[in-house]
Amino acid sequence: FGSSSSKLENPDFPPELMADTMAADVACAVCLVSKDLVAMPCCTTEGSTTQFCLRCIELICQHAGGTGKCPKCRKHIVIKDGAVALNTENMRCIMCLQMRVITEHRMCDACSVGSRRPLVYECERCHRLQRIAHPMYRYQPSPQEYCNSSWACHQGCGAYTRWRLVPQDVEHVPPEDAPESWGLLESQLVRVREQRQREEEQGTNPSGSRTLDLGEQS
Repeated sequence: FGSSSSKLENPDFPPELMADTMAADVACAVCLVSKDLVAMPCCTTEGSTTQFCLRCIELICQHAGGTGKCPKCRKHIVIKDGAVALNTENMRCIMCLQMRVITEHRMCDACSVGSRRPLVYECERCHRLQRIAHPMYRYQPSPQEYCNSSWACHQGCGAYTRWRLVPQDVEHVPPEDAPESWGLLESQLVRVREQRQREEEQGTNPSGSRTLDLGEQS
């Protein structure tokens, strides 16, 4: 087939063409198809085999309510003027009253996620249950372990203690927001990948531009 591998093995193949060939072989690390790769403002992807297309990053941000996280470095990103940008909008959060990066509804990331669906946690000291409007699961090494940060117990012991999610609420943790040690990030990327596949099968994307059917290639 005249593959790029045969070219790379050829000592007479010019280095600059070799680099171009390697770049042409790189597809989006999420959908595994698109080669319409986008520059990421948060981590260096130039020359890396781990790169992303704009549409997949758009979906990641949409699924997270507007502000997503880079699949590689986990920094907060947004889509601005058709490009990927870091979210650097620092304001005082209306809930925790701290100066934070604002993600939506004038709230910081943690308060926004926590208020969207307050989850139920178990107190390590008195084992009473309490609904907490803060993503304490972010500090749990695993769904079964108590977190390494404290929160006031208003149900029993009255102390600042550690917490863990009750088992029935673990499934409500957004995969894109779970600690990396939980291994849920891949499930979020699978959702994006499946949506991209549906778009490819339909031959359109939300912006209205038509994707090329394989049978139409010359």
